[in-house]
Amino acid sequence: MSDSFKDSRRITKKIVLSVKQVKYPEFENVMSASQMSRYLTACSNNTKRTMNLYRKNLQLSQEMFTTVSCLEIALRNAIDWHYTTVPGPDWLSQATTQSRMYLKMANWKI
Repeated sequence: MSDSFKDSRRITKKIVLSVKQVKYPEFENVMSASQMSRYLTACSNNTKRTMNLYRKNLQLSQEMFTTVSCLEIALRNAIDWHYTTVPGPDWLSQATTQSRMYLKMANWKI
């Protein structure tokens, strides 16, 4: 393993453990200056606030991911329920095996 790869892994591990343990130059090196520039701007170039804002964004993203995942499952189930009810339980296999199935689906009543 190259030294830069080892350093990157070490820094990434530190970031995962706690953003507070990492100095901003290391943090920016891992995350990229271009990505961090909008956070720096929002925090008036205060690197401590920038790292805290980034961490808060990560926490918010984690919360949103759970919500979006549940929404995705509910949507897939609703789509499956609809097509199972309207064209029948084999709607998916029919759609993949019958030619021009999408034209037939266009005529189904919703």
